[in-house]
Amino acid sequence: MQRQLVDAGAGAGTQFRVRRYRWHALVIALAVWTAMPAHALPIDLRSFYFDPESPVTLGSTDGTAAGSFAQLGESALLGSVALSNDPSLGDPTLINPSEGPSLRFFYDFTTEPNCALDTPCESFLVTLFDSDLGIVDGPLDSRQVDITSSGEILFANALTGNHTFGLQFELLSFDDPTALGASLYLSGLEVFDPNAPPPTPVPEPGSLTLLLSSLLAFGVMRRGRAGAHAAIR
Repeated sequence: MQRQLVDAGAGAGTQFRVRRYRWHALVIALAVWTAMPAHALPIDLRSFYFDPESPVTLGSTDGTAAGSFAQLGESALLGSVALSNDPSLGDPTLINPSEGPSLRFFYDFTTEPNCALDTPCESFLVTLFDSDLGIVDGPLDSRQVDITSSGEILFANALTGNHTFGLQFELLSFDDPTALGASLYLSGLEVFDPNAPPPTPVPEPGSLTLLLSSLLAFGVMRRGRAGAHAAIR
């Protein structure tokens, strides 16, 4: 009877471990299967030009182009703090329409709190333009924000035609140049195609190796448990 109780307890423990290892294998498989390439072309804001004397900080949250950010502040010397990409001036061509017809980014804009509602102290302006014509002669679309706000700005289906695109962000100041309370944070700039089908899941080699190793270890442990029980009996 005692051996039967021991065998029953060992069997229950083995079943629990089997279920647990099966669950771990399932979690790993799902993680591998859901690892899909980003369905967009991130644009690295660190490749944009700015005046070295202006208060601009560029960086990345994860060391890659995805998630790169830019922080613009007011300048006591400049009425406009700009961050621009103009291939006609030798800047790299960052906007590739073959990746999709739309452009978007996220922003967080803060103006000075003592500005009148009908007289903005600062504005945030972004302009998409034809680089061959320049920002003055070839603006294709623009957005302007005059109040403290945050969100997404979208240029939907704007990347059309035979253009080499340029993009410029500006923090404009209209008040006392010594009042430096405004700031602009930019992130998530990317070209994308909202109508394209989602990409096919492709397991990454490293994740696939991890999955196979886990399944192999699970099989070895099962055989070891089965051999141990056979020896007891």
